Amino acid sequence: MEIREVRENKKKYLHLLLLADEQEDMVDRYLERGTMYILLDDGSVKSECVVTDEGNGILELKNMATEPAFQGKGYGRKLIQFISEQYRGQYSLLQVGTGDSPLTVPFYEKCGFHRSHRIKNFFTDHYDHPIYEAGIQLIDMIYLQKKLSDGGDAVLYIHGKGGSYLEAEQYKKNCPGFDVIGIDYEVDVPWTVEDKIRQAYDEADKKYQRIVIIASSIGAYFAMHTLQKKHIEKALFISPIVDMEKLILDMMSWAGVSEDELVGKGEIPTDFGETLSWEYLCFVREHPICWGIPTEILYGERDNLTSRETIEQFVNCHNARLTVMEEGEHWFHTKRQLEFLDCWMKNIMLKEKLDLKNALKIRTADRNDYVRVRDFYDSLIDAMEDAEYKPGWEKDVYPSQEFLIHSIENNHLYIGEINENIAACMAVNHEYNDGYQKISWSVKAKDSELFVIHALGVHPEYSGEGIAKQMVRKVIKTAHEQKIKAIRLDVLAGNIPAERVYTQMGFAYRGTAAMFYEDTGWTDYRLFEYIVPAGFA
Repeated sequence: MEIREVRENKKKYLHLLLLADEQEDMVDRYLERGTMYILLDDGSVKSECVVTDEGNGILELKNMATEPAFQGKGYGRKLIQFISEQYRGQYSLLQVGTGDSPLTVPFYEKCGFHRSHRIKNFFTDHYDHPIYEAGIQLIDMIYLQKKLSDGGDAVLYIHGKGGSYLEAEQYKKNCPGFDVIGIDYEVDVPWTVEDKIRQAYDEADKKYQRIVIIASSIGAYFAMHTLQKKHIEKALFISPIVDMEKLILDMMSWAGVSEDELVGKGEIPTDFGETLSWEYLCFVREHPICWGIPTEILYGERDNLTSRETIEQFVNCHNARLTVMEEGEHWFHTKRQLEFLDCWMKNIMLKEKLDLKNALKIRTADRNDYVRVRDFYDSLIDAMEDAEYKPGWEKDVYPSQEFLIHSIENNHLYIGEINENIAACMAVNHEYNDGYQKISWSVKAKDSELFVIHALGVHPEYSGEGIAKQMVRKVIKTAHEQKIKAIRLDVLAGNIPAERVYTQMGFAYRGTAAMFYEDTGWTDYRLFEYIVPAGFA
């Protein structure tokens, strides 16, 4: 396989260009000013792409197409990988504009792009005829972007009530290798603060590769409300407000105010300096928190706003870990309290920096990965031969060569890599064993509305590092993006560690069925289901 730049006679490949952009005068707008590449395999051109400099550090993929007979072979993905490496460091973002099509948008998302913005009526305003793809008329232009430069790591700090963004300065010493950015806000109501936080996140997301959140008191609530659907590596919460509705109801009780009174007056000042607001309470109830970010919490035993019980309930229901300072208060301010806070934060951030360096990178496999994937499963099966809990797999039987090739060709096979070594693999598709029909599932869904996880394996060299959960989290995130209703899987009866991983990730046991697989014959399997929350993305 070879990729070459085309400097002259670019219209020699017009038939390919028109596959991606079917109006020639639209192609003419960018072809000559753009840089064109062709991908050759077995001596013939299989794909092409054109990129342009759009200024402000943005490189745009204007055109990319593959010969119809060779689509689905990974050529387009290979071109994107080439462009990403070729221009890394020269541009901060690679962006692509495409129609809102079920064929193209998911492809780019699998290649690491994220939706950025849309231009209304682009195709109807700029083309002299209707454009259709997969039977759908294209109307708006959807822009997706991915980062090209490793801009390093950033901490966004969100202060509590009465605090200041300048507090971020005191935490810089605890966060070596991170840029620490304080978010400034004055009016402490979520519908105002969320704009400030979202703007700061969006700016950081363009510049930095990874983002960590540090938030104090009510700042933690604001962070969870605003950033719950964003990509955050980790959150550190100091004396957080984790249940805002309960806090408001508690303050109403302290002030002797009923809901009816608050409804009637709208706002009621209290003797302890807080103003109770019906609008605020309604907002909190109408905007529930769904927080899945790995979180570290520092809590003072003498916290007078949030009870130990409330904090522990939050920790038990979320991906969170709790540290308690026995003499700590809601406001960490004494010398001993601040030393404890600094030590807690520094230890976490040093470990986080190391973890980010050795982070698991998950992507879909392509044809060039086949041998590595096959060798991974063979090595895993060998390593598990004497293990107490075995997956029941057998070399060349399951996962079979046909299964792996089919999964790769259909972009269903995912690999998790650490420092370019495969640590985990899995296949995710819409296919399932006939035994699944014996189970009373909680969600009624078409096959196209289901994900089924197959052959999820983590090599023993990487066991105990939470890699299986990261792989499952990737499936859940992709399910959200593709509006999947449920994720299902089966576990060989008796494989307790596997069951533990799935139940901790929110999967529920739905029943046991005898099922036939080539590697195990007729055997009992326990089946699990994860219901994808509606509206979460």
